[in-house]
Amino acid sequence: MGGDNFNKSSDDRNSGQEDSLLGIRTTIGQRLDLHLDTLESAVKNLTESMEIMEKIIQALDAGEQSLSIPFPKGLALEGKLIGKYNWSHVADRLVELISSEGIRVKYTKRYTGGCCDGSHKDMFQPFCIYCKKRWVANSGPINLSHLVLQDIR
Repeated sequence: MGGDNFNKSSDDRNSGQEDSLLGIRTTIGQRLDLHLDTLESAVKNLTESMEIMEKIIQALDAGEQSLSIPFPKGLALEGKLIGKYNWSHVADRLVELISSEGIRVKYTKRYTGGCCDGSHKDMFQPFCIYCKKRWVANSGPINLSHLVLQDIR
């Protein structure tokens, strides 16, 4: 009968991963490949828009061994890119690629909606140590702030 397919064990369903007449498996695979391609494309576009190569060259020519490059404003870490990917995945992939070339790299975050991330609050006073304003807890999205490269030699 028609409902018997739901009773198959997971091993039966996943063993061959063959397409039926409908092509569902092919569609899923193609869509997930597109998601991964979109992630890689976002990393490349971000690299170009931040002018990372140009800024590395400028830093080297200036005799510097480290540099900090700001991310475009408003890139929320949890901001959706496509599917399961968000901007934190893009930043992680960018760091992974730069690290694979032997450069120490990390990215920093910018807290929004409050004066700081809470670590700058004085225990005995309601003011932020850095901005001197009344401390307000972070209530907004956390954005990408800077890409920090060290020991670029």
